[in-house]
Amino acid sequence: MKIFWLLTIAILIQTDVYAAECPPTTTLIQRLLDEVFIPGAAFIVVNSTDIIYEQGVGYHTPLIFKDRRPIDPSNSIFLLASISKTFVGVAAMQLVESNRLKLDVDINQYLGIT
Repeated sequence: MKIFWLLTIAILIQTDVYAAECPPTTTLIQRLLDEVFIPGAAFIVVNSTDIIYEQGVGYHTPLIFKDRRPIDPSNSIFLLASISKTFVGVAAMQLVESNRLKLDVDINQYLGIT
C-alpha cells in the first residue's frame, strides 16, 4: 500500500512540474499559426454527446485587411473545400469497422441503383 501512495504522490508532483513548464494553449497555438502565416483557426473537441472544449484563435482575415473579425467557434463559418473528402473517408471507414459498409461491394447496391 505504501508503494501505491508513493507512486501517486510522485505522479502528482511530476504532473505539476510539466504543467508549470507548458505555455498557455492559446498563446502556443497563436504562435504556431503565426509561424506558418495562418490568420486563425477554431478548435472543437467533442465526445459522442457533448462539446468538451472549444476555442477560437486569431482572426478570419490576414493582417493586411482592415476588417479583422476574431474567430468564434460557435458562429464562424469556414469553407471546407477538399477537406470534405477526408471527412467522408473517415466516415466510410468507420462504417466499414462497424460492418455496415463493405469496400468490395458494388456502390450501386448502397445507392439503390440496379
